[in-house]
Amino acid sequence: MANRRNVIIASGLVCASFFGVAWFLTGQGLDNAEKWVSIVGMFVSVCLGIGGVALGWLTWRQPQGTTPPSRVSASGAGATAIAGDSEGDIDTEVSGVRTPQGAPAPAPAQISASGDGSTAIGGDNRGNIRSRVSGTDQSARP
Repeated sequence: MANRRNVIIASGLVCASFFGVAWFLTGQGLDNAEKWVSIVGMFVSVCLGIGGVALGWLTWRQPQGTTPPSRVSASGAGATAIAGDSEGDIDTEVSGVRTPQGAPAPAPAQISASGDGSTAIGGDNRGNIRSRVSGTDQSARP
């Protein structure tokens, strides 16, 4: 709601300034109004040019490479790994699943997930993560 109010105030100020400048210029006569517009226009264009050069220089100085994705791995029943920010809920429920004892961990990869209901995300997460695993894993029993 505050953004809408700020936009309305800014728009009102811009419109008021246009009407104020038009009122001022109509009282100056054609010759003086033309001189005012030329002088003010020159200063505005110089300021905009300097700002454009500064922004271009700052953009040119930024590094060009992108950062490689982080290593993310999740292993085990219901494990979750995220390599960035997470804005959603993470809900994991695992029941009735037996995992083998002493199972080797997966080799580290850029993004990997192993295990029942495990989740690996290589970047920022905006949604909810829900993992629900239930049952009996017959192959994991000794």
